[in-house]
Amino acid sequence: MNARTVTVFTVDHGEVTLPEPFWCRGEHPAEGYREDIEHQGEDVSLMVETPCHGVVQLLTAALFQRPFSTHGPTGPLVAVEAGEAELHEYDARHLAGPGRLPRHVRGRPAARPDHSPAAP
Repeated sequence: MNARTVTVFTVDHGEVTLPEPFWCRGEHPAEGYREDIEHQGEDVSLMVETPCHGVVQLLTAALFQRPFSTHGPTGPLVAVEAGEAELHEYDARHLAGPGRLPRHVRGRPAARPDHSPAAP
């Protein structure tokens, strides 16, 4: 199996060749700093049906990675952006249906404000 690589020209390290993840869109602007090199995945939207407005976008998520970051993790991360600012009612049974939310999300207890899991 051949690993896919990309070469990006940077102002501080010249040409930097690095492995490119399969999920990366392949857009790497030149003339930046090495620590700013970023792999970006495609946006994935979570659409849900509401009783008031039909199908609406709840959120958008995308993978990204900054392999040379000096200010944070260098592994893949997920960026999540909330959809419309308008408040909607969501039918929890519909959200948890097949193909809607991943099983590990559906079965997870709600987190408390201090980020500790809720008691079962």
